[in-house]
Amino acid sequence: MSERIAALCEALVVVADAWPGSVGFVISCLDVLAQQATVEVASKTLLPTLLELRAK
Repeated sequence: MSERIAALCEALVVVADAWPGSVGFVISCLDVLAQQATVEVASKTLLPTLLELRAK
């Protein structure tokens, strides 16, 4: 499961980079996913990706 979420995070960063207008939508999707993920999974991939996107 952790690998799948990591791949999803990478794909969503690519989308956000390609279409800057989609950053809000991508952040929203990752926020919902982070609420449902375990702490271990969220801390490894989701939260760092969220921080990266919010810094843009």
